[in-house]
Amino acid sequence: MSKNLFAQVSALLSSQAIAVEAANAFDRAYEGGKYHEKDFESDSPNVPINLAGLYATTNAAFALATLRDGDDPSEEAFLTALEDMKSRRLVDEERTVAMLFANATWAAGQWFRAPKRVERIVFFPLLPEAEKIKDVDQFAAGAQFLLERIS
Repeated sequence: MSKNLFAQVSALLSSQAIAVEAANAFDRAYEGGKYHEKDFESDSPNVPINLAGLYATTNAAFALATLRDGDDPSEEAFLTALEDMKSRRLVDEERTVAMLFANATWAAGQWFRAPKRVERIVFFPLLPEAEKIKDVDQFAAGAQFLLERIS
């Protein structure tokens, strides 16, 4: 890698252009893009709503790296976690940890979509399996997005 992996990820997370690109990528990934009518511009309220998946992915990957590598995980452990998330090669406990991050960011964004949406089931143990699978799809898409942009 040409520069520190964690610094690269931080730079990606701090870029407005990447934020818009990620929001569009996540929206296209959600349920096969059936709701993605056109790309968002930087001032669209859909950017922060869809960007949450990228933050969930990075934090889930770091949590998995910590579980695997200890309290101060290596960049290699973080990269491996991203690759495993992308390829859906997580053991059950790791998959649940990653889905919890995805679920938490999704649930936090419900009010921004429409206040009535907070009345939906958001507590992870009660989510239907189909909703959990969407979380897996989102973090797999997020991991792929990040892996394509780091070198």
